[in-house]
Amino acid sequence: MIVRLQASLLATLQIPEALPDVDTASLADALERTWSRVWVTLEDQAIVSALITWFVADEVHVLNISTAPSRQRRGYARALFEVLLVDAPSANARIVVLEVRKGNAPAIALYESFGFQVTGVRRSYYRDGEDALDMTCVLRPP
Repeated sequence: MIVRLQASLLATLQIPEALPDVDTASLADALERTWSRVWVTLEDQAIVSALITWFVADEVHVLNISTAPSRQRRGYARALFEVLLVDAPSANARIVVLEVRKGNAPAIALYESFGFQVTGVRRSYYRDGEDALDMTCVLRPP
């Protein structure tokens, strides 16, 4: 079940399996920002995937999407993106932007399936020196 996370709900949930780059503190931090929206996939009151976004002006910035390793490649990220792309126009979002590791072919394929296109490269963006691809999905023209 996918829900838009609220601070009051976060206190009742657990993260039983480590989500890459997401923990209770990072979710709580995101929820403190009025421009942030967070969706999570729940199984038995446990968070198994999360999508953290910022809605700024007419843009949505995807900060993080993470799925528990044992749940990867089962459609959780796709389902979260479907919810985001339905919700974004209601906030007058014109584009959705994100960065992805250049070597993360499965994620790039997922984003491209939603209409994202590579719009730039950030050299040595990650701590390990890997480049990031900037990707953008246009929801409506300017």
